[in-house]
Amino acid sequence: MASSSKSIKAIAEYAARFGLKPEVDEESGRVVIKHQEYPLEIVVEPSGEGYRVEMRVGDELEESISELLEDNVDPRSELEDVIETMVMVVDYSVRKLKEEGFKVERDTRNAILDVYDALESFLEEE
Repeated sequence: MASSSKSIKAIAEYAARFGLKPEVDEESGRVVIKHQEYPLEIVVEPSGEGYRVEMRVGDELEESISELLEDNVDPRSELEDVIETMVMVVDYSVRKLKEEGFKVERDTRNAILDVYDALESFLEEE
């Protein structure tokens, strides 16, 4: 997977431009890109003949929504902006890896649905 290190570095640099925190493991060809404030991350890792690019949601999402409400910030608007940024990084990652000839499996749907489910259930309680 050494040939992918150029793409992995480019992905990490691109993510950092948006204030995201990339952690690169050059040996495995894996990069984990974490959001600084919210429990969202993108994992780019070798999978079979290519790569898997997945967005994931951490367990602390409800806590983050609660804190946004306490700070009088609209959690839906805030998290939609975060998702938009994360999806841009996913799109860039997929494009970069495909340009290098890798097959890429992309999974953002579940994470996005998890965020909206958490927003809905939390806001219904309010």
